[in-house]
Amino acid sequence: MPLHCAWLARRFLPRAIPPVLSASWSPPRLRSEVDKVARSPEVRSRLEMGSGRSLRMAPAETEVFVKAEVAKWVALLRKAGIEPE
Repeated sequence: MPLHCAWLARRFLPRAIPPVLSASWSPPRLRSEVDKVARSPEVRSRLEMGSGRSLRMAPAETEVFVKAEVAKWVALLRKAGIEPE
C-alpha cells in the first residue's frame, strides 16, 4: 500500500455553531473568508516554502477525505501492532 504523509489543516465547526460566531459568521461566510486568506499570495508562498499546498474541498468532499485518511492510518497502525497509549 503506497502511503503519502500529509499534514491536514482543516477548519472544523460543530454542527451547532457557538452563539458568538453565529451572530455574525455563518459557515458559508466563514469558509469564504478563510478561503480568501488561503488563496493569498503570501500564504501560498509560505505553504510552498514548506512543501505544502492548499486544497479547496467542499464539506462533503472533506468528510469523505477525512474518513478515508482515518481508515488508512488506523489500518496501518494496527498492521504494525501500534496501540494508542
